[in-house]
Amino acid sequence: MAKRYSIVISVLLLLSVITIWLSSKEPSQKNALYAKELPMQVDGWTGSDFDVDEKTLQILETDDVLMREYKKDDIPPVELCVVFASNNRKVSHPPEVCYSGGGWSVEENQSISFSEKSDEYPDFKANKLIIEKGVKKQLVLYWYKCNKRYATNYYQQQINIAKSQLITGNSTSGLIRTSTIIENNDVTEAMMRLQKFSLTMLPYLTKHLP
Repeated sequence: MAKRYSIVISVLLLLSVITIWLSSKEPSQKNALYAKELPMQVDGWTGSDFDVDEKTLQILETDDVLMREYKKDDIPPVELCVVFASNNRKVSHPPEVCYSGGGWSVEENQSISFSEKSDEYPDFKANKLIIEKGVKKQLVLYWYKCNKRYATNYYQQQINIAKSQLITGNSTSGLIRTSTIIENNDVTEAMMRLQKFSLTMLPYLTKHLP
């Protein structure tokens, strides 16, 4: 009994030391703004940034928030949103909550695999939303990023963050969202446009977001 008690005490002390060590480590990317480093020119698409108000930054608890519209020729524009932070799991929240709060109704919500194949991302997955507000209708694709790992499931993202924090003492967390309007109720055309843009951006997201 005494031996078992000693083992339990030793394990608890070890866990306490690990917890203190992890909590004392400073975030390695605390003040960096990685999302804003994503290129303005991508495969013929030209971006222009939207201002993000201070209240939104306070709610998200990070300054590394990118809201950018990309245009190309006469193609309907695509919007890219990236919310990124180090050691802050709160930035990875399901965007359905924000859309509902903004008066949008979510008409479709499912996880999909991109049908267009890519050598680097042959079976990339994302969450697909179709949202409506009045006469407006949009297609949305979103996914999460923790360090170099991508995920579509919110809970898997939280697990990835916890694992990274436990093993290394640091983690990065990001929500990546692309969206475009649905014209003439043509979801297929909007999906082809948004899927192609998302796959075009993916290598840059991998490169610029640690």
